Amino acid sequence: MKKIRLSELSEQVQRFLEQVKSGGSIAVVDDNGELQCGVTPYTKANPEEKRQAMLSLEELWKKTGPAMEKAGVTEDDIMRDLLVDD
Repeated sequence: MKKIRLSELSEQVQRFLEQVKSGGSIAVVDDNGELQCGVTPYTKANPEEKRQAMLSLEELWKKTGPAMEKAGVTEDDIMRDLLVDD
């Protein structure tokens, strides 16, 4: 991945990217409607959002842990299945 500083971009590109921040992701397609690239803004979670995410994960672990153990499935088994097509 190539990284570039926002300040190195032209004013036009900076204005375009400001639209992305406020409106979500943008998919760039060619004249045939074929996807060529996309732009997705990156936002950092604030401390409260991080706390809520951790609580949600803990709840998920509480629910899935016993079921996985009962089925004899480990996290490694799940990761292996998820990565089969990669």
